[in-house]
Amino acid sequence: MPLHLDILDVGQGDGMVVWLPNGKVMMVDLGSTRWKGLVTEDSFEYLRENTPFKNPGVTLEWLVLTHGDTDHYNMVEEFLDTFQVNILNVLHGGLRTEYGKLIGNLGKRKNSDGTLPTIQTGVHKGFFPLAPTEDLGAEVMVMAIGVQAAAGNYGYTKNTRSVVLRIAYKGIGLLLAGDATRDTEGQILGRMLALKKTVPSMATALRVNVLKVAHHGSHRTSNHAAFIAAVNPEYAFISSDRHGAIDPDQDNITGHKLPQALTISLLEMYAARLKEGCAEHSYVTAYLEDDYNKYNEKPEIPGQTVDLLPVDMSAGWLQINSTRGIFTTLTSIGEGDDADNEDAKDGGTQYRVTISDNGELDILSTDDYEMFDQISQVGN
Repeated sequence: MPLHLDILDVGQGDGMVVWLPNGKVMMVDLGSTRWKGLVTEDSFEYLRENTPFKNPGVTLEWLVLTHGDTDHYNMVEEFLDTFQVNILNVLHGGLRTEYGKLIGNLGKRKNSDGTLPTIQTGVHKGFFPLAPTEDLGAEVMVMAIGVQAAAGNYGYTKNTRSVVLRIAYKGIGLLLAGDATRDTEGQILGRMLALKKTVPSMATALRVNVLKVAHHGSHRTSNHAAFIAAVNPEYAFISSDRHGAIDPDQDNITGHKLPQALTISLLEMYAARLKEGCAEHSYVTAYLEDDYNKYNEKPEIPGQTVDLLPVDMSAGWLQINSTRGIFTTLTSIGEGDDADNEDAKDGGTQYRVTISDNGELDILSTDDYEMFDQISQVGN
């Protein structure tokens, strides 16, 4: 049986479902803080049309909530009610108080057989199995949970506590990085290097084929060059929305402005295995020349600066056509400001990553929930 990872277009947020090869199901986050009503409708339609959730009563073996930012959990209860889903286990990163009433509500939520979910968390831990491999049909490792930030504001501290998962099946690896920060990445790298002294194979323990990029493609908080080089993915996915005004003529550039073009440049620079020759597709990114200038003053790998993009602007949103293995859930920028004009709306895409029982990796996408297009490298 294959393993599937569905990466949902939830706007400014995160939402993924892992369909394990033994038939069990795991959800990793489900939330959005921009266009929540619209993306909830769209993502639910995708689940209804393309997954077993079309039939009520599906059981989640695991619901993993990476951390307590609302754009990672505020669609969960509506999803559970809409599809009449049972939950056996919940793993949450960070403090339960950061989720409002959600963790308490989940703990009291009765399944169809009268049982209650088991609620778990962890503090400053990592490198342990979520559950035995024979129970899940694939290896699922918790690479980090509850890491303590060395410094930073409240938001950074919450993100640092994020759950990071590594899934392996038939020799193919996936890394789901939540909103992990540089402190989280450093903790993972440190543990890996320490273990390498006694287990040499740990030198490549982080290397995966597919990376779900941390914190919506932010380099302000995450995605250090050394971490990208250690992970060295073939394909990288970023969940984000065009949130923020980027006008070089204004002093008040606002919003998240993610993913940063600088992050994508670092992926292209340090992910040496990044696939070429994928089906042509587009991704959307926030370009600020100042990001590059500041980075190049003190590059994370000494002496290795990053070239500015060859664009005729110092700041702005870019829609870039590409055949490389970089994908964003936001794939097109609308034309104009007329909300009633379909061409004025930004466009998004849902992705499905499939690992066959022969160990073949395919990347599929759909924007109409009816037809999937293969976009991974031909012959992969």
